[in-house]
Amino acid sequence: MMKAMERNVMRLVAVEQLRAAYGIKTKNWNKGSKHGGKAVAAQSAKVFGIPLESLPYYNMEHGIDACMQLTAHVDTEGLFRKSGSIVRLKALRAKLDAGEECLSTALPCDIAGLVKQFFRDLPEPILPAELNEALLKAQQLPHGRG
Repeated sequence: MMKAMERNVMRLVAVEQLRAAYGIKTKNWNKGSKHGGKAVAAQSAKVFGIPLESLPYYNMEHGIDACMQLTAHVDTEGLFRKSGSIVRLKALRAKLDAGEECLSTALPCDIAGLVKQFFRDLPEPILPAELNEALLKAQQLPHGRG
């Protein structure tokens, strides 16, 4: 599991890179998380709706499997734009939360839908709101700097 301290180290690296390479300073980037900096205990084999740092390693493997399945279909037009079947997505999600392997037989658009749902259901965004302004400034910089 990724611990809160490891998450803060990754955030610090991102903030330092923005400051050192681009001169962008970030305010309040290290505010306490919704969970007070403590990892929330994972509930059984649940995959969806829990913080990344609470996701057990064996559940992270589902994400790796999903990415590998999608890599084989990366040239499929509209892969992430088209919605998979809601009935199939609910069934796949239930199977993943129950610890079952089910991605090898799933359709690519359903897997893409699961990946999108996984990120939507995270209790905290991967990129914290405190970094939004700094990241927007970095995006507006001319290319070739670094």
